Amino acid sequence: TTNNFLKQEFIKQSFDSEKILVCPHGVELNLFGQTLSRDQALVKLNLDELAKKKILLYTGSFKTMNFSKGLAEILRALKILNDPQLFFAAVGGSKENIIEYQAMADSLGLTGQASFLAPVSQPTLGNWQQAADVLLMPFPDQAHYRYFMAPLKMFEYLAAAKPIIASDLPSIRQVLSDEVCWFCQPGNPNDLADKISYVFTHQELAEQKSRAAGELAKNFSWPMRAE
Repeated sequence: TTNNFLKQEFIKQSFDSEKILVCPHGVELNLFGQTLSRDQALVKLNLDELAKKKILLYTGSFKTMNFSKGLAEILRALKILNDPQLFFAAVGGSKENIIEYQAMADSLGLTGQASFLAPVSQPTLGNWQQAADVLLMPFPDQAHYRYFMAPLKMFEYLAAAKPIIASDLPSIRQVLSDEVCWFCQPGNPNDLADKISYVFTHQELAEQKSRAAGELAKNFSWPMRAE
């Protein structure tokens, strides 16, 4: 299983606990642990115009089983912060979800401050993460997210060695800690806005946590999994 909560569900169904191995997902460090500078990554993405922006990034599908994954909270946090230097990009959405969230951004007066993109190749996704200033994962507090998920983006974010803001949920706490990320209250755009502001005003701590994230990612490489 990919986390301990799933293991417990199998045990409740009379599976032998000694026959259940808990293995979180892994990450391809060559793709997501690149040593590109932020500017180099922006050049690769043909996004030089964002060089002076503070880039917030979410990667992956925008919804799971039609459940929100926190993008609305990100947009509301962006509205609360009211900082024209902030730019939010979400990469990996379906066509219908892109239309939905772009309309939401426009309705909040965030036209030009938010961009929603279709899935890209893994190398390009790695470039996006290296171009970002903060990586976001504000999942809502629902049973699926609280207990059972093991998002691939969590391991990719670690490998990117960038500041991470994630929802404070038990499934996330199984991998992440306060040493490698900032936790925000699920479904609370005000708290998310506070955490985003804190990251940008505490650069030394942000760099410290980013380095720790990069080190933790090494535990989840596929060679480590093979061992």
